[in-house]
Amino acid sequence: MKKLKTYISIALLSITLFSCTNKNEWTPEKEAEFKKVFKEAMSQQNKEEQLTEEEHEIFVKCAIEKLKKQNIMPNDIKTNKGKVALAKIGAECIDELDEL
Repeated sequence: MKKLKTYISIALLSITLFSCTNKNEWTPEKEAEFKKVFKEAMSQQNKEEQLTEEEHEIFVKCAIEKLKKQNIMPNDIKTNKGKVALAKIGAECIDELDEL
């Protein structure tokens, strides 16, 4: 459970730090930036709780996919509603990752 909370808080931190241009749409560049910011936030965590490269890719892909399905755009993530949705998505993606 502690590990799950850590990943969710990292994802929230990453998204909060995630800077977007004026266009509020998912582009390959914004997805790459999302991955980069998330990976940098993860590297600051305890070595024991870090995701492997493969787990990182799976988690980020899952999060972006679910954000798109719920029609949550990059700039929307910075709102309270977006942060709540991201926390839920993060928990779902961690559960999926644990199942692998």
